[in-house]
Amino acid sequence: MDDKFCVIGLDLGTTSVKTLTVDQTGVTRFRAARKISTNIGPNGRAVQDPFEIRDALNSVFELALHAARKDGFLVHRVGFSAAMHSLMIVSEEGEPLTQAMTWMDSRAKKQAELLWESLNGKKIYEETGTPIHAMSPFVKLVWLRETQPQLLKMGNRIASVKEWIWHAWFDEWMIDESMAGATGLYDVEKRSWHEHALTRIGVNPAQLSRIVPTSYRQAGCRETRLQLAGLTADTLFSIGSTDGVLANLALGVTDSSKMVFTVGTSMAVRSGAKRKVTNPSLRPFCYRLDDQRFVIGAPSNSGGVILEWLMNMLYGDDRAENVDETLAVLIRDAGNLELQSLYCLPYAAGERAPLWDEEAKASFIGLHLKHQKIHLVRAAIEGMIYNAKWLIDNLSASTGNPEQVYLSGKLFDELWICQLCANVFGVPVVRQTLEDASTIGAILLAADTAEFAQSLKRCERSEKMDPEEEMEEVQRLRFKEYQRLCRLLYPSA
Repeated sequence: MDDKFCVIGLDLGTTSVKTLTVDQTGVTRFRAARKISTNIGPNGRAVQDPFEIRDALNSVFELALHAARKDGFLVHRVGFSAAMHSLMIVSEEGEPLTQAMTWMDSRAKKQAELLWESLNGKKIYEETGTPIHAMSPFVKLVWLRETQPQLLKMGNRIASVKEWIWHAWFDEWMIDESMAGATGLYDVEKRSWHEHALTRIGVNPAQLSRIVPTSYRQAGCRETRLQLAGLTADTLFSIGSTDGVLANLALGVTDSSKMVFTVGTSMAVRSGAKRKVTNPSLRPFCYRLDDQRFVIGAPSNSGGVILEWLMNMLYGDDRAENVDETLAVLIRDAGNLELQSLYCLPYAAGERAPLWDEEAKASFIGLHLKHQKIHLVRAAIEGMIYNAKWLIDNLSASTGNPEQVYLSGKLFDELWICQLCANVFGVPVVRQTLEDASTIGAILLAADTAEFAQSLKRCERSEKMDPEEEMEEVQRLRFKEYQRLCRLLYPSA
């Protein structure tokens, strides 16, 4: 192996695509990101242009390749991470026949409700590990079968954005086990497509990609612009996994003694297990990492998208170009506020866990004339964390109480938010200084050597925070009040 090599991680997020380059000593050499747009429409429509996504990914990848060549690094391997639950219908040749539906697209909410109320729906959930919800590609396909059946005819393929890009690069239809699990069409124990789910949507296995392990690799990327940027035919690409599973891998959370709380556009709480875990009462997801390990978790819509929505509400058309900087200042200064009798139920995008209600709405309760923009931001952050506490408690019923919770996401750059998490969760939290956990997980899976993993570990820094005894009790009472308010509006929660 060349003495001076690097590994590039790619991540297809909901809000942006990212690339991260790490050299053989574990040092970050380059990073880039590019935002992508989501078209929000009536009746819960939330779609993206697959060509925009692919162009954005190729652009940041191209920049990473140029930087590696300039610094004299051989690109040894490439790892691939992607958000879950995207869905496209494409021709056999790979031509998109639809835009890409995201996990936020809730047009299939009626089908989700009817499926979940049926015995078959609960059985499919228990065997696939994917909750029956409008986020699920399986449920979206039930909706498409009822509303646009011509799209599912033989000859047309069903794919995630990640599969579509992989096909464009390597001329093969492949899907890793974790992404297959996120479709709701995969039998997580039999490790094959779920026959009854396919029958329900009238789809043949030939219309789906071949399922491969997360360790699957391929060389010979045929993207011309990447070749011109310095990519060689020998560079091995790892098909990788989903963003959540890879974040757990990067943080070393692969058993039930720890949990990860990740905040991006959405948010999730995840733990690990050595067996399949499902629970129809709480509906945790269960996706396969490898032959022996599973990632168990609870997904929520109420992540960073809530702060983005709030900024739009507060500033409207007057939003400055430096809106991210404005939000960062508000978040920073919100840590100096005293506790308020103001609560935010952060469900502006509907909600998955713990409510499982696509019609859920955001609420601010306790507003007063004295409250300003910064108070709303503080309440929204608290609402996200109380919601996460609810997810942790529900997940603990299946996996056991965690000894500590790892925090992952840019939100936790603010130490007061980390301390708030410790006080609310009632257990120590660990703030990692990883560049991006999902992308680092993709890099680890691609490199697949103990030496490389140790190099990355040496470059990590973490900070542990214990609950503050006095504030822990205060937050316990506030969390109980938060739940009470939620249950007044959503009695089934």
